[in-house]
Amino acid sequence: MKRRNWANLEALALNLILDKLEEHIDYVSFGAVCKTWRSIAKFSHQNHQFKTNALPMLMISRSSTEKNWLYGILNKRWHPFQFQLCHANNSKLSLCGSSHGWFAFVDDSKSIITLMSPFKDTPCITLPPLNSVNKVTLSADPMQSPNDYMVVAIYDDCGNLAYVGRGQQNWTYIDTSKSSFIDVIFYKGLLFALNIRNKIVSFNFGYSDDTLGKTTITSTVVLEEKVGHCFLGDKFLVKSLEEELWMVRRCDTSMCTFLVYKLKLDVKSEKLEHMFELKSLGDNILFVGAGDSISVSASHFSKSLQRDSIYFANGLKIYNMKSGAASYRCPYWDSPYWILPHFQ
Repeated sequence: MKRRNWANLEALALNLILDKLEEHIDYVSFGAVCKTWRSIAKFSHQNHQFKTNALPMLMISRSSTEKNWLYGILNKRWHPFQFQLCHANNSKLSLCGSSHGWFAFVDDSKSIITLMSPFKDTPCITLPPLNSVNKVTLSADPMQSPNDYMVVAIYDDCGNLAYVGRGQQNWTYIDTSKSSFIDVIFYKGLLFALNIRNKIVSFNFGYSDDTLGKTTITSTVVLEEKVGHCFLGDKFLVKSLEEELWMVRRCDTSMCTFLVYKLKLDVKSEKLEHMFELKSLGDNILFVGAGDSISVSASHFSKSLQRDSIYFANGLKIYNMKSGAASYRCPYWDSPYWILPHFQ
């Protein structure tokens, strides 16, 4: 049987194939065939509307020694995935963050945090040790901003905050009067943190006194009041397509009901000017879960995704804002993470 020369397929034919691909993971598979296909896929991807309309995939991570899986929402397919970490064979790793296309893993035995980009051929980033890490978030993609990115972590049972800048050897611990933080987001140069008691505070890192990693960063209270009757469940901060800051609350643990609030902020004073409940998400479809929350365009994915819907990673529950109904794809998934696949 003659060996096929895949590299010499005409570029026109290859571009016709690329036009049929709906998800980023398909670009990764296409580019893995050979160098010629990779070059064509990379050029097409850089000039394709996927660049501004990326759809997240669901990562189901078992452990560093077991098989991990990526789930594609559009094609409803499972993709086996193997992490390439420098010390994966000698430690037990737990997934603790998903941000800007990067995963954060914590070594449970040594408390060392490792950042890795699963879809890019780039070295892992090792962070200083931190005990009992719950969530890790990035201010920017380290590939795009190699000298200007920050990592924030929610850690220990009290939900405290700490941050470290690129190249720093120690974490700076943020001292707050009330901790129990469950979500954080970088928004317009500030860090906003949401705690379990319906309180949002903001932090301006430009005014921190960084000495020995022990200094207090002054926080500004944005919101400190109960919102409606929503006391139980998860809470998330997400940036909309319109560059607005939204707050999402899951109001119960069984029926999966969500409320969404738009926060109008005065960034200079770091104060909340107005907050109101949204009855419609407009052109936004929200993906929320243990990692960073993500918003995508409903009009771009109108043939595949439900408009006015929130996709909740745990069990892949889909909540419709208008009908108030929730559907369940798989109730047995435990704490999966959304990840934005990036093709390089």
